[in-house]
This record gives sequence, C-alpha cells and structure tokens, in this order.
Amino acid sequence: MVEYKYLFTPLKLGPVTLKNRIVWSGHTHKCWEPVTFLVGDRAKGYYEERARGGVGGVVLGMASVDEKADYWPLFGLPLWTDKVIPGLKELTDILHKYDCKVFAEPGHPGIESVPFNQPDEVMYDVSQHSALLTVGEMTKELTREEIWQIEDKFASAAERVKKAGVDGIELLHGHGKLFWRFFYANLNKRTDEYGGSLENRTRFAREVIDKVRQAVGKDFCVGMRFEAIPTEIGGINVEESVEAAKMYEATGQLDYMATVVGALEGIMGTPTIEMNPYYANFEPGWEGEFSRKIKAAVKLPVSAASKINDPGLADRMIADGKVDYVYICRALIADPHFAKKAMEGREEDIRPCIYCNQGCIGRGALEAGNFTGLRCTVNPTAGDEVNWGSWTFKKATQRKQVLVVGAGPAGLQCAMASDERGHDVVIYDKENELGGQARLIKKLPGQTMPQTFLDYLELQLQKLRMKMNLGVELTSENIDGVLAKEKPDVVVVATGARPSKGGESSITFGSPIPGWEQENVYTYEDALLGKAKLGDRILILDHFSDRVAPGIAELLADQGKKVEIITARSSITEPYLTLWGDSFFMMPRLYELGVKITPFTWVKQITEKGAICFNVFSQGEGEYDVEADNLIMVTMKYSNTELYKLLKQRGVECYLIGDARAPRFIWNATHDGYKVATEI
Repeated sequence: MVEYKYLFTPLKLGPVTLKNRIVWSGHTHKCWEPVTFLVGDRAKGYYEERARGGVGGVVLGMASVDEKADYWPLFGLPLWTDKVIPGLKELTDILHKYDCKVFAEPGHPGIESVPFNQPDEVMYDVSQHSALLTVGEMTKELTREEIWQIEDKFASAAERVKKAGVDGIELLHGHGKLFWRFFYANLNKRTDEYGGSLENRTRFAREVIDKVRQAVGKDFCVGMRFEAIPTEIGGINVEESVEAAKMYEATGQLDYMATVVGALEGIMGTPTIEMNPYYANFEPGWEGEFSRKIKAAVKLPVSAASKINDPGLADRMIADGKVDYVYICRALIADPHFAKKAMEGREEDIRPCIYCNQGCIGRGALEAGNFTGLRCTVNPTAGDEVNWGSWTFKKATQRKQVLVVGAGPAGLQCAMASDERGHDVVIYDKENELGGQARLIKKLPGQTMPQTFLDYLELQLQKLRMKMNLGVELTSENIDGVLAKEKPDVVVVATGARPSKGGESSITFGSPIPGWEQENVYTYEDALLGKAKLGDRILILDHFSDRVAPGIAELLADQGKKVEIITARSSITEPYLTLWGDSFFMMPRLYELGVKITPFTWVKQITEKGAICFNVFSQGEGEYDVEADNLIMVTMKYSNTELYKLLKQRGVECYLIGDARAPRFIWNATHDGYKVATEI
C-alpha cells in the first residue's frame, strides 16, 4: 500500500483550510444551462460526483465578469449578473456537505470573447489584434476608462460570489485571457502606464487584486491562477514570470498562487502546451519544474497542474518542493473518485485518463454548438452524472443471464456495468485478446496510452471473475449451440465494424472507387495488422481527419517509404486533430519525414500504377495521375450486424452497441455499453 506523507494532510489557503491537497482545477465543460449559462442539475451532478469522490476543493472554471465579453462557445458562469447567485448558492451548499471547498474563477476572455448575449459587441484587448476565435474580426484596444470599468466589474463579481457562499475566488491570469495579454510583452503594444515595463504590464492585474480585496474583505480567500511560463517564439522566459509572481504577492492581498501554462494562441508554443495530448508524450507532472521556481520565489502556497495522473506522483511533487498542493483536471473527469480510491489504498482501481482530449477538450471545450456537456472516452458517466451518478446507480430488480459478444471498449464496459448491477455475464470474442479497435489505435506512433485503459478493464474483469471465451467467433453454424449452453436472457452485440477496401465516402455518394478490387489496395486495418505487402510509394486516402491516416503515414515514412495523404477536406487536421491538440505535434513530424499532404483532392480511378486523382472543386476537370505502389483506404467502415440479425430471427432479446450500432469514437462505444447495462 502506498504511503502518502503530504497528499491527505490539511492545507491553509488564507482563511480557507483544504481537507487534503487535491483540487479539481477549473475547466470548460458546458454543463451549465444552455443559453443562460446558469447552474442547473447537470452542473450540480457533475461537481457533486467529484466532491463525493474526496477532493479537497473544486474550481468552477473561467467565468466572465463582463456582460460585453461572454465566453461562448467556451461558456462559463455569467458573473456579471445577480441571476447567478441562487444557483451558485445551491451548488456550493451541495459541495459543502462533503467538506469540499468551492472557488469561483472570475476572468475576462478578452480576445477570446465570442459574444452570445450581446452579439453586436466587439472584442476588447490590451492592444488591437486579429481576433482568435472569430477569424476576420479585429479587437478594440481598451481605453483607460474601459480598463477601470472592467476592474470594477471584477470587484462586483467577487461580491456576488461571496453572497453565494463560495469559499473564495481564483483570478485567472493564464490561458490567454485578458490579464495574460497585458502581461505578455509580445502582445502588449501600449505606451501608457499599462504597457512597456513589467511593472506596467502587471498593473491591470494588481489593480484588480486590490479592488477585489476591498470588495470581499479579509475573511474571504483570494488566489490567482498565474502563467508560470509565458511561451514565446524562440524560448520560454520563466524568470519574468517569477518577477511578476513576486509583484502580485507584494500586494499583500493574495492567499495562494496556482500556476498554469499555455494558451490557445501562438505559433507552435502555447496551444501545444495547454492541451498536451498523449501523442505529445509530456511527462506526468512536467509542469512541476516551473512551479518549483515560482514556489521558491514566494511565500504563498503554490500549486501546479497538467497531467498529474497518479496520487503517488502528486505526493512526491509536494515532497520535492515543487508544489504545496496539486490541481488535477482530466484525471478527475476520468475517475471522479480518484482521491477516495487513493486514500483507501485502491490505486489500481483508478480509471486512467488516456489524454486523448476527445470528449473533454474537443467536445466539452472547443466543439461549437454543443450544449449537452463534455464526455469522456474512459468514463461514460462524465457530463451525465445527473442521470448516472454514483448515487443514482441501482442494482437490477431481476438477475439475468447476459451474453456480451465483442470484447472491445463497448462490450467490456457493458459487461462490467452489467455485472456490477447484479447480472451474470459471459463474454465472447473472435480474437484471442481484449480491445477491439483500441488494439489498432495503440499500434500508431505515440498512441500507447489506450493500453492503460484496456489494462484497467482487464483487471476489473479479473476482479469480478468475469467468464470470457476468447478466440470464439459466433456464426450461423455455432450460434444455436452457444445459446443452448449459455441460456442468456439478453444478448448484447458489440461486434464492431470492418473497414471497407472500396474507398466509399460522401465524395463518391457511398459507391466504391473503380479499380478498388486490385491487389495493390489495402484497408488501414491491413496496414496496422501487418497484412499488407507494401511497396515504397504509398498513397493514403483519408476521409476521417482523425489520428489514423497521419499515424499510418508517420509509421510508413519512418520506414523510408514515400507517402502522400490526400483528403477532400481543406486539411487532414480539421476538425478533430486541431480540437484534440494533436495537429500541433503531428504536422511538424509529418513534414520532417517528407509526407506530402494534398487537400481538396480525391481519387476517380485506381490503376495498377496508382490512381487518377481530381480536385473536388474542378467539376471533374483537371484530372492527373499519381504513381503509387499501394493505396491505403482510411474511409468507410461497415457495422458487423450479421450476428444481431441472426439473434433477431430467433426472437432473442438483444441490443446493438458501439461500432456495431454505428462506427464512431471510443467514447461513443463506452457510453453505449454503459447505457445498455443500465437498461437490462
């Protein structure tokens, strides 16, 4: 059993005492109410699950203080209106039942504003710049009077938060918001008292700190989430951050300093650091090397975040003097009971975050138009705790025999949840190992993290003593024998999907590309499983715009092959690889390896020597030949529904989940599996 010297000891942050040193950091989750962005049942459930899971505190995420600068599509609480107080009070009261401290995170999105409540408003910034989230628009440089008005709005927001019973506020100085843009010398072009020297560039934040403290008094916790490393083209200036930290501490008004790194803006710097997907291979706890320098320079309690995925690591970071406490975000989305399991010595039962960024950052933060909350690849209840929280999980009223066919993420999740509900479960799969499509993903360069999720699932199934029959495919020849043997009341079909060799896509109206039957054509599955006999020149057709095509391209180019990816879209990275943060790392690697990427292009005819390609906007004109030894199709996938049809013919009660229902992402598969398990 792991011994924790510091992690589960109390810590004082000014007038507030945390029961332990794990805080769920502020983030965008879209669990607030649609349109109003106020607290509703979904948000209450989302936060309550982590409080039940034992965290010492939660930060509610960036919330704008300015009605002219709301934060849609990355929306947060509207701290500019008294309407926020009742719901915030209800949420705070719920979390306090678990001795969980609550911190609001007032901020100003500045250039990241996307006005929803007042769509005719402009974006305000330290200086005039090209807008970040609304391409083609320019910001308005703030006047002195407007700066002072925003400072007053911070004070008013702090008063509202205090009225709601919240324990403290955390001023967001990082992630590219307005404080950060005043601080960042490359962006602050001002020549008045708010620009130029470091003292001037920190003036706005220091004036806000003073006004906020005047508004809330000494008995209220005021902290700052501060940029530990202002990333610049050509290097990282940590020393300037240290000096700024000293200036903020010198106000005498702060109770703690939480360090943060990265923003959405920058050239190969800040976006990569902020999102750090598993492909980027950031070391767990890597930010501690920067927070250590801040901690050494100030007397305030200091924390750090970013990929702290292990309670033992968190304890060591405190012991090594890197932090006084830790901020954890994605790992607590993946397992809300991270802290409780660690306290109970059940570290192996912590559901691991795989840092794919698909459901949390991609869907929960950056996917425009999504008002239904984030999701999580490994935790199907994330974002839907109001319906599936641990306090609503119920045993089945009738114990049933459940046969799950398919041992991918959908089938394994369904089997585990069904067993936990009290059913007797048996799993069949045609392969000799668990994992389904996840086994393919882990074969791509830099994509090893999914294995940790598969290892977790396998361990949990072993603990449940789950009956498994691997290497057995259910077909029309043996299905009746299996049904007679297992006598299932319910069959869950999670047989996945198969990639098509034909290259069908929306570009071809679902028809195969002429010439697809030739021996020089392979699916992405053939390539990853070693079934393809490949030459030196490879043409990859990418209709997914996800990790598969660039991953195979990198794999083959690293072997010395000449690789070209074509896509009918504007880029192989849009939208997914950009939303997930991979593109900032993948694209430089592909260019380094000489991979050619051709947008707005598709194949008209496959030939023995390669393919006849065309520009999708040319109306069929401008065709040209591409020489290639082999073509790899990253295109259509077809659900394996043959078994489902056999079962329906026999009148068996059955469900279709995961890719067998419709090929989608892993988070859809685990969500399907859990949902069906709650219905059996």
